[in-house]
Amino acid sequence: MKKLFSILYVFVFLLNCYIWKGIDTNSFSNEKLTIKMNDNILRNTTYRLTLNELKTIEFNGEVHNFSFQAIQNQMYVVETTGKCDTLLRVQSDSIGTITDDNSGIDNNARIYFTPLINEEVKIYSVLSDLDAIGDATIQVRKQKFSLFGYEDAQGNSTIPDLDKPYNDFKDIMNCIKFVNGTESDAYAIDERGLANLNSELVLLSGHGDKGSGTKGGVFYFKAGTIRCSKPFDMSRTNLAVFAACHSAYGNNDYRISIAEKAIKNGAKTSIGFNDEVSFSSSKTFTNTLFNSLSQGQTVESAAKKAASKLLWPWDKGKQYTIFGNKNNIIIGNNPQSKSILQEKNYTYLNQILPFEHYKSENLNDNIYRYYEIINGVMTNNFVDIKVENDSYSLIVENINFYNNILIKKYDSKNILYQYFSKNNIEIHDILDRHCVYFCIDNNMVPLDIIEVRYEIEEKLIFDYIAVDLYHGNMVDYSVINTF
Repeated sequence: MKKLFSILYVFVFLLNCYIWKGIDTNSFSNEKLTIKMNDNILRNTTYRLTLNELKTIEFNGEVHNFSFQAIQNQMYVVETTGKCDTLLRVQSDSIGTITDDNSGIDNNARIYFTPLINEEVKIYSVLSDLDAIGDATIQVRKQKFSLFGYEDAQGNSTIPDLDKPYNDFKDIMNCIKFVNGTESDAYAIDERGLANLNSELVLLSGHGDKGSGTKGGVFYFKAGTIRCSKPFDMSRTNLAVFAACHSAYGNNDYRISIAEKAIKNGAKTSIGFNDEVSFSSSKTFTNTLFNSLSQGQTVESAAKKAASKLLWPWDKGKQYTIFGNKNNIIIGNNPQSKSILQEKNYTYLNQILPFEHYKSENLNDNIYRYYEIINGVMTNNFVDIKVENDSYSLIVENINFYNNILIKKYDSKNILYQYFSKNNIEIHDILDRHCVYFCIDNNMVPLDIIEVRYEIEEKLIFDYIAVDLYHGNMVDYSVINTF
């Protein structure tokens, strides 16, 4: 009988080793826990979890087995909640093995995974202290992307800003667009049992404010707000992007921004703009940002690319701040970024520059943008050059060939005031003006780009207005501010 017991004990031990094989069990906690886990007898029954189900687990020294079948090839998340220190492990043929200890709320676990359609996924949960007794809740849900936009009283709309990010993620996440989104939409509880604002991925595109005194920043919806001075939960949020003016303004002992407040309220990563930002610049930035994220880039890498997509060096959309984990990857593994051109190293800068006269801007790290200068005026012809180890390499080239350089015929000030008067908008102030040449139909056309503020619904709106000084008409800034 004693010999039979010994055989059974060895069988159970080997069974445990097989189930947890190929895994660094130290990632769960420590060697003592590993020994206890291998000595522990797994529960014989496996509970099948359904999507969004909140299942209570009662721990009493055992490992709990679950299974989940994905009906779509989308991104899912499994997490535990409660007061216990829980551990999670996810396994499948396509996923391999993923383990986690404290990525969830408090001492709970959270794992993001992307299975194949109809694939059977095994999930194991245990307490870090196998001798402890307690309970927790486990849930599997689709990762959700909530996008908020609206049209203000003057007809400025951020609703189109949602389209490209939505299309980039719609096949891999549960994407919901809140058109003319309100505060009520943000705080409404969805099928997961969580507020829409508390989604894995969040884009809020609209108006923002520094806030008054020490109350901190504000994001405005079509109706209602998110304020630093009011509680809001983002404990399930992997990345929140506040595409609004002053959404990263402050961040000191006196004043906190709405983007940094998101981190304090549980978000892993957030992005906001430090200053005022135009509607078109914000859209270009977020379109590029989310497209890069959908290709597996880190938040920091995607944000740098988004800023570089804004053509002109003065554009305030380049002034952003990332809070939290800059190396956060929303989808899969981070591939090596690929240059548009095959890189070739040069010893001298003049060997690579196609312009005789130029102006440079430091884009980020060791990458510089060189603009062609004509008659002392910047143009939209440029090259991006990487400087590394005393050598130069061309990584982006945007060269437009032109036949003529046109001259100024109209005064931008008159055209500007006619435009605002026609639309019943009162200019609050003109902040700055930038004269450039932009290649249109093989001609270098003189443009005046004007930074203005005007007032809508007691809020000051910042924007860039572009005037064609040769033809005497307005030009869409979003068209001339990217490439």
